[in-house]
Amino acid sequence: MRLAGPSLLFCTLLAGCAPAEKDWYKSFDSGRAFAHVQRQAALGPRPSGSAELCNAAEQIEAELKSHGLKVRRDEFEVSGTPRGTVKFRNVIATTGSWPPRNDFILLASHYDTKWLPKIRFMGANDAGSSTGCLLEIARVLSAIRPDRDFVFVFFDGEEAMDDYTDKDGLFGSRRMAAEMRADGSLAHVRAVILLDMVGDKDLNITIPHGDPSLARAVFEAAETLGWRDHFALMEGPMLDDQYPFQLEDVPSIDVIDFDYGPANSYWHTGQDTLDKISPGSLEIVGKTVLKMLEDMENRTR
Repeated sequence: MRLAGPSLLFCTLLAGCAPAEKDWYKSFDSGRAFAHVQRQAALGPRPSGSAELCNAAEQIEAELKSHGLKVRRDEFEVSGTPRGTVKFRNVIATTGSWPPRNDFILLASHYDTKWLPKIRFMGANDAGSSTGCLLEIARVLSAIRPDRDFVFVFFDGEEAMDDYTDKDGLFGSRRMAAEMRADGSLAHVRAVILLDMVGDKDLNITIPHGDPSLARAVFEAAETLGWRDHFALMEGPMLDDQYPFQLEDVPSIDVIDFDYGPANSYWHTGQDTLDKISPGSLEIVGKTVLKMLEDMENRTR
């Protein structure tokens, strides 16, 4: 991800039936989320097109299927990247059919790591933390709200191989936004909630410019849970996997801590290791997102 030009969207909140259970956030298990981070990081560097990333996809798919979710892998090749032709794999899981027949919320993370051939880049935070957090959110929602159409997406190719251009970076999210535009399902997306870099022990989520209603929903949920001091607004926008959906006028938000280590010194370095990650930070983000989703649904009852 990187900072980008301004984009401001306005939100239509999720409509739906009354929740089957209350306090969804209480079911989030930070230990389970952290274990997912450990398993992803144990695979080592996971750049797009690598065998390690294929193994990461298999880990993610197995976990999602174990909770009864319907899982599909969208594999595609892109030529003309800075590394030539590269094969990418988006992992998509749904509580219902694909494409969903009803309006739905799309929750996302990328799971590829930056291609850094000169260092052993473990990517515990970027992108292990958001992957682990989203897997646990998917477990909770699949159990609590199996009747609700949620879509969980693990994007490949978020990381630019060189620098973000129309031919580099955001490969998976650009692909999915275009495919959903083509099949008409994009019109049914009520919100895109992206998680990225959410495991830092010193958690400071700074939400870039995006949909104001979604940002407000995050802050209100965090306030209720006593974690408001961990969430703030970023002064500018961010080029991340929510961006292709913002370009399609889909209400979107990026929940990201882009201040990783002193002066962001751990980002895209060999210091992005498991010892920098806190289960407590995963808990704060995971429970806040679940509280946000429940609040959004309750407002429409």
